[in-house]
Amino acid sequence: MGTRLYHCEWWPEPSGAHGSGADGTVVVLMHGFAEHCRRYDELAEHLLQRGIAVCRIDARGHGRSSGQRGYVASYDDHVGDLRAYVERVAALAPGRPLALLGHSNGGLTAIRALQHGLPAVSSLVLTNPYLQLRAARKPVPDALARWLSRVAGRLPLPNGLRPGDLTHDVRLQEAVRRDPWVHRVATPRWYWSALLAGRAALEEASKLALPLLLILGAADPVAEPSASRAFYERVAALDKQLVLRQGELHEVLNEVERHSLFALISDWLERRR
Repeated sequence: MGTRLYHCEWWPEPSGAHGSGADGTVVVLMHGFAEHCRRYDELAEHLLQRGIAVCRIDARGHGRSSGQRGYVASYDDHVGDLRAYVERVAALAPGRPLALLGHSNGGLTAIRALQHGLPAVSSLVLTNPYLQLRAARKPVPDALARWLSRVAGRLPLPNGLRPGDLTHDVRLQEAVRRDPWVHRVATPRWYWSALLAGRAALEEASKLALPLLLILGAADPVAEPSASRAFYERVAALDKQLVLRQGELHEVLNEVERHSLFALISDWLERRR
């Protein structure tokens, strides 16, 4: 039996407030590690009000999708799943601008999918992409991580992600603690494959020439910001923008001042229709 991936597609009213519901941008949103796509309902509702459709999946081993929690045999599994879903969405909305929005591990997945070739996508939004883990958060030296990936690839271990690492919003911190679709583990195989994928994403950054909006939380304790800045400098896009959110943590889309960021993203997307 194959992997079952949960997905949901939200389409705006054809005659919405911005008059672009029938032909406006479609966003494919890819969530981060250990979470799920429905944690972004608030963002999706904002985008719908702006006439922007939002289509989402839960990655394998995450949320309502099947698969061992926090495990992939290869990072190409994440990449292949996203590429197949983007192609499905493009077929549902032919001729409409299609943007990829990826957070953290979802950002890395989006980057690798585009580097493998995804012509349907016309723009890219990234929030704190997981290109490299902060040095202080590395669980083991790389040589040991590689060995564990080979001999104990499926071993579930605590992933070390704390609600306080994600957002300053106390209500959303508590929601993460109570969310049955948020898992608390990672496996050596996923960790090592993501590490290699991050290295490849940086090495092949110049392959990307589509419009890019990169948003970083300046106080992110999880993803290494210098790796994201290096990626930004290396991409070939002439149309690119870097937004630094002072004092914000890993999940800028769930931070206290998120509504101003929602508006920034929707404005940016609308200017690229």
